[in-house]
Amino acid sequence: LCAQHCLNNLLQGEYFSPVELASIAHQLDEEERMRMAEGGVTSEDYRQPSENMDDSGFFSIQVICNALKKFGKHWFNLNSLLAGPELISDICLANLLTQLQQEDTLTQNLVLAVIPGRP
Repeated sequence: LCAQHCLNNLLQGEYFSPVELASIAHQLDEEERMRMAEGGVTSEDYRQPSENMDDSGFFSIQVICNALKKFGKHWFNLNSLLAGPELISDICLANLLTQLQQEDTLTQNLVLAVIPGRP
């Protein structure tokens, strides 16, 4: 359940439950099995077990990425001195990056995650 806690901590709220992440994992499993079936249902790839989740609470990076897609493409200031994540616009992001670069702290403080929108 590390993925669930990581996502909820990043977003500062109870956005994801194990049930919701398991649902995303099952959906990914179905999509993968459909693609693998194109190579034949007797192929070695088709018979491989899912790696999107397991009974220990593990969720794959694909599950995490798909969970975050519901937020679309947004930028957040994750400065630990703030009360929580701060949603910022593209213009504010550019200004923040310029400021960090001028302070020569860009490499120390910058974490960028591009979260693609839904297809």
